[in-house]
Amino acid sequence: MPDADSQTADSETAPFPQDWKDVWALWGALPVVQLQYPLRGALDKIDGCVLSKQFQGAVWRSNLCLARACGERACIDGQEGHCLRVNEKCLSNRAFPMRLLGGKMPHQMASVFVRPQTNDHRLDVIIIGPFESSLVLEIDRLTQDVLGDWVGPVAPHYATLAEMFPTRSGCLRFVCTTPWVVVFGSIETELHRHGQTLLQFFEFKLKESLAQRGYKLSALALDWQPQGQPLTLPERQAICTRARNIGRITLDQGLKLGTSELTTRQLREKSASNGNPIPHGVIEGWFELEVQASAWPWIALLLLAGGGNMTDEGWGSVVTCSKGV
Repeated sequence: MPDADSQTADSETAPFPQDWKDVWALWGALPVVQLQYPLRGALDKIDGCVLSKQFQGAVWRSNLCLARACGERACIDGQEGHCLRVNEKCLSNRAFPMRLLGGKMPHQMASVFVRPQTNDHRLDVIIIGPFESSLVLEIDRLTQDVLGDWVGPVAPHYATLAEMFPTRSGCLRFVCTTPWVVVFGSIETELHRHGQTLLQFFEFKLKESLAQRGYKLSALALDWQPQGQPLTLPERQAICTRARNIGRITLDQGLKLGTSELTTRQLREKSASNGNPIPHGVIEGWFELEVQASAWPWIALLLLAGGGNMTDEGWGSVVTCSKGV
């Protein structure tokens, strides 16, 4: 069976990417709505991970389907979760889509992100995809319900992903605003197993998480990109796999970890499925990256969705700042 990366999709039915520019053309066309909430309280009291979980819970509890579009309230295993019936107007399905490429693997990626902006003392809720105005208003209402008196009036901003994150290059500094989950287990054990320093381990995890995240973003982009002819599942998988492989090659050549001040910590978080504690090895602090223009699409993805594991739950959020900060 041929490798997915060696497959070629019909150019008339699928934008099969050849290099990083093609990947950015696919991602950058995604429409974006950015809701900016000026914070009235102290930002250090805002926990981005807790906020993301509260927001997801609010979405799922809000009848699951906006205006009962699908007529069902069924959830996975009777728990709060994703509506079982796929419907484009279902807020839960649109905000946290499952099974992006079909099949058994439940590839999931949020299309709504809660991001604390420490530099500007505000909270951003970013929505990617062609959301109808009613859905944007519903997400705004849920956000206001979760935050209460913490926020001021919302100021929506409409753009594309490429417009929101114009290409940059050079040395950029990133500050972790929520802990970055690099491993489910002990970081020290992983370092010993691979014979790596912390910085080597972090750089590898950074690049791999961005490449994997690019696979999912490509699936979302294909869902929302107008196509003259519907793509087959093998075509979609080939495109997403190609984008991931381009990411691995591009990041290896165009991204280098520079000066950093990182610390490690062990956390124990309860499993959402059975409530058992799971060890999380997390990294906090700041780091600098030497970024070539070719690597920018994945840096934009880092700023949008975060890095590491469990980014949909708010972990691994970063902001850029000046080197003096």
